[in-house]
Amino acid sequence: HVPYCREMVEGLAEREMTEVTLMIGGVIPRQDFAALADLGIDGIFDSNTRSREILDFLQTRAGGSP
Repeated sequence: HVPYCREMVEGLAEREMTEVTLMIGGVIPRQDFAALADLGIDGIFDSNTRSREILDFLQTRAGGSP
């Protein structure tokens, strides 16, 4: 997932789409969270993340309050 996210971030930058909210979820090792955040991934959710947490993240990013 880190190489795929790097490729995605680079592709977005090439297209000058730097204001896009990026999020990833699934079976993601905690030790990779920092590398993903350094790439510019805004929301990182492992398989134990509750749906409410993801919804709160999306609502906050959209300008609302959870």
